[in-house]
Amino acid sequence: MSNGRASAIQFAREGARVVVVDRKMESAVETVNMIRDEGGEAMPLEANVLKDADVRRMVEAVVSAHGQIDVLFNNVGGGWGSDVVTTPEEPWDRTIDLCLKSIFLVSKYVIPQMRRTGSGVIINNASVAAYLHDTMWAYNAAKAAVIKLSQDMAYDYGRENIRVNCVVPGLIDSALVRLRVAGDEKAYEERQAIVRDSVPLGRSGTPEEIANAVLFLASDDASYCNGACLMVDGGLTCR
Repeated sequence: MSNGRASAIQFAREGARVVVVDRKMESAVETVNMIRDEGGEAMPLEANVLKDADVRRMVEAVVSAHGQIDVLFNNVGGGWGSDVVTTPEEPWDRTIDLCLKSIFLVSKYVIPQMRRTGSGVIINNASVAAYLHDTMWAYNAAKAAVIKLSQDMAYDYGRENIRVNCVVPGLIDSALVRLRVAGDEKAYEERQAIVRDSVPLGRSGTPEEIANAVLFLASDDASYCNGACLMVDGGLTCR
């Protein structure tokens, strides 16, 4: 289970009409089918959120189907490379684009729709990498930029009743993480050792726990949260 899929399912369980966007239609359809199997309402869309034309078509399709956009969860990301000396230009650019340009482009076209209806909530997926030293400097820098971009958006668009916040995951036992260590028992054990040694709660988080945080930030219970960074890291950043 990924953070995005878990969040889509959780929102649907709360009665939201969910639009699942993925660059691979089959993946979006798989999530939609999981939602529909539980009696929820969802539609799949294929789009590359790094392409302006795709994003415009995506937003137009959502508004055509539902009339408005109330909540946006920007959940695209990825990281490659290491330090500035050894990282090639292409993976650096790809990391910055995935983590940061995706938020810029989608928000660029969603915010006018939220302005039209007079309200909205945007949640951006950051990471504890923004606060801690790690080996993927491009990812660290991109996630730190996500937080700053979110705060600037919160300051300006909050005056238009559009709240913008970040969820900040720590070490999460997601589908992507499991894929990275699949079949490599040593890598799996090394990751578990890191979790035990560095996380005060002594375990990885789950995508469902991230989904609960995203749902909270989108809800009326978080109506005075704007520009906030909600840590969901088991205490990892306390050190």
